[in-house]
Amino acid sequence: MSLKIDPNAPDDGGGFNTPPWLTAGQHVVWAADIAYSDSQNGDKVLEVLFACVDGPQAGARMYERFYLTQRAAWKIRKMARALGCTTAFDAFIESETREVMCARPVRVNVTTWQTNKGDDRPQVDRGSFERFDGEVTEQMESYVVRLEDYAAELKKKQRGSRVGRPVGASDDIPF
Repeated sequence: MSLKIDPNAPDDGGGFNTPPWLTAGQHVVWAADIAYSDSQNGDKVLEVLFACVDGPQAGARMYERFYLTQRAAWKIRKMARALGCTTAFDAFIESETREVMCARPVRVNVTTWQTNKGDDRPQVDRGSFERFDGEVTEQMESYVVRLEDYAAELKKKQRGSRVGRPVGASDDIPF
């Protein structure tokens, strides 16, 4: 048996390579995955995983949350317009939403916010979605595919961590 170690190879964490976070600035991003969750007050939330697909940070990631309420619908409409969508769709139907949100890249201004652990996380600055009129390249598509694979692996790991837990078990700290 043999185990060759190449000190010049990337540290990929055993096959699960977490892409870096996108930093503040103007970026071209493309939605790689969507998921639904619930907010603390019970509203449905659309969580979109974006891949930066152009420039020096290509391959970096960010998440953006879209609250699925009438009051917050402006943000989804703004992104849909930037994507060139001209027909109505139901944001609660995953297939319709995925078709719109993952259609092509958009240009955004990214700012950062700090988590309660002090880590910087990217966010779209006040819904600054703008149409991207540049050429969509195979390289751009490859960044999206890599992030889709990352999202699928992450979901698989999260499902696996729940195996064997009692029904109703929660990760919430009970205080």
